[in-house]
Amino acid sequence: MFIDTTICIHDDILKKLEEASISTGLPRRCLISCLIKYASQAMPKGPSRWRRVKYQERRKDSRWRRIHVLMRGDEYEFFDDMRKFCKMSISHLIAFAVINYLDEILEKVAANPDNYLYRNYAFTQYCIDDVVCWIIYWGLPETLLAPPPD
Repeated sequence: MFIDTTICIHDDILKKLEEASISTGLPRRCLISCLIKYASQAMPKGPSRWRRVKYQERRKDSRWRRIHVLMRGDEYEFFDDMRKFCKMSISHLIAFAVINYLDEILEKVAANPDNYLYRNYAFTQYCIDDVVCWIIYWGLPETLLAPPPD
């Protein structure tokens, strides 16, 4: 299943993405997916709390582009989780990843062009008294975390 969504990014970010897509031979959507996955591991740890979602810095020029991105369902869920935990819009996450991690990811993509990054998505839920707990796994560890005994 694929999900079509739109993002709004500045011309300079789109240009970098398109140049990287041409140089690697990967479709832009695959490159974006690799960037977000890499950013999830490279960004400072810990979710942001009690803050609103941050959007890209406003710029006075009109060089913004709205582009369509077709994502697999698992990619879309991962991007949405990243939006929640990092408190950044998906467009901002992509721009942030391009600015901070594009060179690093291009080296990694050249070494391993695997773009099926999100398989084995799983989540579990349990309750402790009146507290609902969710554990989200992007990939499966050898052993899943177990809820505390009653």
